Amino acid sequence: MHLFFPGQCLVPGIEKGSITNGIEGVWVDDSTTVLPGCDNGLVLNDSRPMRCNNGTWTIIPRCVPAACNSPPPLLENGHRVFFRLSHNARARYYCMAGYELVGDNKYMTCKNGKWTGNRPSCKEDHCDNPGTLKNGKILKNGSNGKFDFHPYIVSIKHGERLTYECKRNYKLVGPRGAACVNGKWSPSHKPKCVEARHPVFRKIFYPHQERAPARMY
Repeated sequence: MHLFFPGQCLVPGIEKGSITNGIEGVWVDDSTTVLPGCDNGLVLNDSRPMRCNNGTWTIIPRCVPAACNSPPPLLENGHRVFFRLSHNARARYYCMAGYELVGDNKYMTCKNGKWTGNRPSCKEDHCDNPGTLKNGKILKNGSNGKFDFHPYIVSIKHGERLTYECKRNYKLVGPRGAACVNGKWSPSHKPKCVEARHPVFRKIFYPHQERAPARMY
C-alpha cells in the first residue's frame, strides 16, 4: 500500500500512447519528470516534459495524428498542388499539356505522417490519323517541310500541325489546317474541296458583226 505525501502527482494514462519512463497510476514525488510517447503515426501536441509541480502536472499532452515530414511524391510529366503537410491535407495532381491522368485518382492525402493513395500517372495524348480529304490531300507539317499523312502514322503528338490542300480546279472551303491539342484536332471539322467555277469575264473587244450598225446620215 502506497502512502500519499503532499505534493505528489498521479502518473496519468496517455490515450493512444504511454509513459516511457514510468508506470501509469503510480504516485510520484514533487518535481518528478515523466516522458510520454505516442503510438505509431501519432505525435504529442506538446513536446515539453511532464513535471510534477506540488501535486499538479505542468502539462498533460495528447497524442494527435502526425503531419507529413516531406512533400507529396513528384509526378512525371505533371505537377502537384498542395498547401499544407498536416494530417488530412490533400495534394492535387495535374498533367502537363499534351498528357492526361490515367484513372480517376487525382489526389493523395496525408494520413498519420504518410502520403496515402495511389499516385496517379500521366500518359501522352495522341490525335487520331486525320484520314483523307476528298479531292484534296492532308499534309503533316514537319521540320523538313510537308509530307502526306499515311495510314500507318498513328502517334500524332500534341502540338503537331497539318495543312489541307485541294487538287487543281478545286477550291478549299473551311479551315486551311489544324493542330493536335491535348489529343484532339483543333478545329475538329475538316474543310471541303469543291469544284472551282471560273468567273465569266466581260468582253472587251467585240466581233464586227456584234457591233451595232452605224447610223447613216
